[in-house]
Amino acid sequence: MLTYLLAGAIVFFVICFFTYGKFMAGVYELSEKNKTPAEAMYDGVDYCPAHPAVLLGHHFSSIAGAGPVTGPIAAASVFGWLPTYLWCVIGSAFLGGPHDMGALVASMRHEGKSMGEVVDRWIGRRGKILFLLFTIITIVLVVAVFLQLSANSCAADPAVAFSSSLYVLLAVVFGFLVYRMNFPLWLMTIIMVPLIVYACWLGKTNPSVSNLFSFSGNPALEYHQGVTKDNFEEKKTFDDTIKDFETYDQYAAAKKDLFNKNMSVWRWILVAYICFASVLPVWLLLQPRDYLASYFLYFAVIVGCLGMFLGADKLEVKLPMFTSFAPTTGQYLWPMLFITVACGALSGFHSLVGSGTTSKQIRTEKDARLIGYGAMLIEGVVAVIATATIMISGKMIGDPMETYATGFGRFAGLIGIEPSIGKSLGLLALNTFLITSLDTATRLGRYLIQELFNMAVDRYTATGVVVVCAVGMLMMKTHNPAGAEIPVWSALWPMFGSANQLVGGLVLLSLAVWVARALKKDNKWLLYPMWFMLITTIAALCLMIYDQLFVAKLPNYLLGGLAIALTILALLMLQQALAALRKKA
Repeated sequence: MLTYLLAGAIVFFVICFFTYGKFMAGVYELSEKNKTPAEAMYDGVDYCPAHPAVLLGHHFSSIAGAGPVTGPIAAASVFGWLPTYLWCVIGSAFLGGPHDMGALVASMRHEGKSMGEVVDRWIGRRGKILFLLFTIITIVLVVAVFLQLSANSCAADPAVAFSSSLYVLLAVVFGFLVYRMNFPLWLMTIIMVPLIVYACWLGKTNPSVSNLFSFSGNPALEYHQGVTKDNFEEKKTFDDTIKDFETYDQYAAAKKDLFNKNMSVWRWILVAYICFASVLPVWLLLQPRDYLASYFLYFAVIVGCLGMFLGADKLEVKLPMFTSFAPTTGQYLWPMLFITVACGALSGFHSLVGSGTTSKQIRTEKDARLIGYGAMLIEGVVAVIATATIMISGKMIGDPMETYATGFGRFAGLIGIEPSIGKSLGLLALNTFLITSLDTATRLGRYLIQELFNMAVDRYTATGVVVVCAVGMLMMKTHNPAGAEIPVWSALWPMFGSANQLVGGLVLLSLAVWVARALKKDNKWLLYPMWFMLITTIAALCLMIYDQLFVAKLPNYLLGGLAIALTILALLMLQQALAALRKKA
């Protein structure tokens, strides 16, 4: 079963790349004769041509992150593996791929600016302001959440902190040697990738090295593992790190306190890092870092593919093929499946990357098919592999990331890698990509703010606004409907899935207007997925409004109010876009 599912997806994606991808390239009339913004507007900071392999690595790393793993696993656990698999495959090819490639090409044709510029020019100024304000708020939320998750990862696992820090340093060296010393890309790749692998191995096997990245003052206790309430008394008899604690609760409280101290330090370290990453020349850090990081994901794809092929007769599929259209969780397959999977099929965040950093670095227009469409199809393969990990487990193990890592470890075991080591490598790859998405999102927020004010704001000020707002979401507190105090980002995060997919629908809408009015081409191939995503997202928002304001015992006016605001935004944008389509060019 696993072999057929993976082979079917790969064959389907290859056919789509050479047929549907060629069709889209023809619609956009991609040509090597046209200068890209990276060449025409080169400034050595944001606009900088990149080798296709480097840019594919940057783009793929930035759009992937943990999204194509957590979304499909969460969806499959509720609705079964078949609807999740079909949506990942069909959505990647005919919705997410055209969305990503279209945003990249449209941005290239509009000076490398965001989709807000496309909206401004072909729909209207008010539409641009609405679109940019909405995407800025979404990006700030992403920065806040990924900042917290990255800080948690670094605080919880010294190997992650060590390897992440080292490969940031290696990326800077890589960028300098390739772009300023003219070292061959292939040579630096075969030198740097093994060094990063070695850093990961060293961090995992040498606590004396990785514990240098602990700031709590007691790493021996902080990273102590395997103690539970049931075996606490037994462990006390021979473990010096816990013998002074009278009860398990005291031990757990001490560990939590040390984690919080370490996490707080890492949060501020990461704040400083993203401030620099947002304003430094893209060739010095962002390009090489994401390029090198992409090899983690390529490695995960290869191991996952080999595991699914070799495990056909060795791994039993335990997850139901299909549960029901309305499982006992209270969620409905439509629209919630298509909101939950997100990056595994279509994600509005991808358009912000494509029309933000990627469009300013693409060397030739013809690279847009590989980078825009190809990266989404590879991400579809990642989503299929993620779905397979919960298929062989039969249920969620902890959270989606733990489920993926466990399944990845079993796949790795089939090719001779110790399953426990494979699990650690899977978790390390996912945690690494949190930081990749974090620094890219910060830079994207900076771009959007500069565009909102017609580039009158410098990059340092715009970066400061993004980071201050994100930190504010982390520090400021609010209350959930039960009355418990929680960070503002935690209260807003349940809205992200709908907000993200709404961005995707609005981008498809903007692309449909641009293709019809500017290119004078038929746009039905964009209108059909656009209508599906907008109707689906609005339906999800209406369900959220109903649940939060009318079903919940304690109404959540914050989430309910935001859902109403997003629905109004979508309808206003739709009205303006339809009016623009009726105009003569």
